[in-house]
Amino acid sequence: MVYVQAQAGEAGVSRGVSNAASYPAGSVAPGEIVVIFGARLGPPNLTPLWLTPDGRFLETELGGVCVFFDGVAAPLIYVSAEQVSAVVPQAVARRSTTEIWVEVGGLVSNRISLPVVPGVPGLFTLDASGRGQGAVLNQDYTVNGPCWPASPGSFVMLYGTGGGLMSPAAADAEVIGSIIPEITAPRVWFDNVEAQEIWARAAPGMVNGVFQINARIPPSVRGGAVPVRLRIGDSETPTCWTASPGTSTSRTPTRTSLSAATSTSPRG
Repeated sequence: MVYVQAQAGEAGVSRGVSNAASYPAGSVAPGEIVVIFGARLGPPNLTPLWLTPDGRFLETELGGVCVFFDGVAAPLIYVSAEQVSAVVPQAVARRSTTEIWVEVGGLVSNRISLPVVPGVPGLFTLDASGRGQGAVLNQDYTVNGPCWPASPGSFVMLYGTGGGLMSPAAADAEVIGSIIPEITAPRVWFDNVEAQEIWARAAPGMVNGVFQINARIPPSVRGGAVPVRLRIGDSETPTCWTASPGTSTSRTPTRTSLSAATSTSPRG
């Protein structure tokens, strides 16, 4: 992680830049949703994302805050005093490093430089910690967990960010509509058994940068808390968990929307 100490009274990126799903740090990928940690980066209260009037794109300014990668304004997920979340512009793919800074009310923070890599995949988790139970939906759209496990042989839906460039390319900040870009060469393992059936694309109805992977749990997978990991190209996610029968209790299933299953809320 990169550490740059802010001066008193100035905005500063002082605790690095991390993947918004699982928090690996040290590099960024085009289209990745990241969290920038620091001091005096924005308003004291969180300001959430805002869409353009046509509802098709995220705004690149919130509460007087803008984030720049090599001078290109990034779409913003939220801003606050100590954390700002943004989508890395896809234009960084043409570079080996990118320079990042934050502007707050016209004042410019310190600048940091990070390597650009093809992908830094991370899977969202239910508590937004990057660890533990994944933000996973069962094939009937119930939230996966010990009370509502997924049966071996059924599909589950995983959500993440940092998958790198997709094809056909969607615009920065675009809310994904009828044309859904595809992820290149994803692989998913459940308890070290590779899934053979996968649908891997940008998450419909969400901002370009969030991906959705529908994967069939191999029939041989044991019950209980099942470790899940994803590889895209040469990069692999930290392990999270999904539940298969063996930990089930009798409760009424809960249904959710795609946005509720995917957390980009500030890290505590």
